Amino acid sequence: MADITRTKADARPTNDYQSIEIVMDVAVEAGQWVYVKSNGKGAIADASAAGTALVAGIATMDCPAGRAVALVTLGKFGGFDGMTPGTFVYLSDTVGETADGVGTVTCIVGWAVSATDIMVSIRGSAVGAGSIGAAEIAPDAVTASELANNAVDAAAIAAAAVTKTKLAGGFLKVALAAGTASGTDVTVAAIAVGDELVSVLSFATAAAIATVADRTAEYAIQAGGLDKTAGTNETSNQLVIIYLDLT
Repeated sequence: MADITRTKADARPTNDYQSIEIVMDVAVEAGQWVYVKSNGKGAIADASAAGTALVAGIATMDCPAGRAVALVTLGKFGGFDGMTPGTFVYLSDTVGETADGVGTVTCIVGWAVSATDIMVSIRGSAVGAGSIGAAEIAPDAVTASELANNAVDAAAIAAAAVTKTKLAGGFLKVALAAGTASGTDVTVAAIAVGDELVSVLSFATAAAIATVADRTAEYAIQAGGLDKTAGTNETSNQLVIIYLDLT
């Protein structure tokens, strides 16, 4: 992100535009972006925090504190230099200024119609890091199909931000256990209710393994092991238990 050069003497609307008037709580220069404080007065906006990035408009002239200034909210505004036509422009982290990339908080203030003129069209302001918590997002509000590839990289995910229960695959675990008689539960200390059973393989016999059979259908997860209500007598066999550790 780099600030776009602003020439205060040339900063003014250059075509039809919409505007509002607001009394300033602080002095402002022509071409600076303004937000509205909780007291209803204007202050100079910047993208360093969500509270100062709720842009109301761009000042049409220099104005001292305590006086009203017109803010352009939509329309063509000049007084800049070095912009690339057709690209978005943003509120800068630098107080009052315009940038060619996003600041700490993303706030698009318009797009460049020429190297010197912006089409003011304020959108997408004040969505910053931590400004929307998980509690504000409804379940399944954002699905995988709506996320672009690599939209969220590892650096953007805080440590422990995603728990095992939120991972589709969880963590694959393998445990060995002695076979039990029909109707006798199997003890697997690490298993907990909420984990997902993948497979139970029976190797016959434990002393000299000759065959392997898939017995998954005979078992279900329970706290500290597997529930076996009936099924095969495995007392002389060795079981290999594969499960997803989701808890």
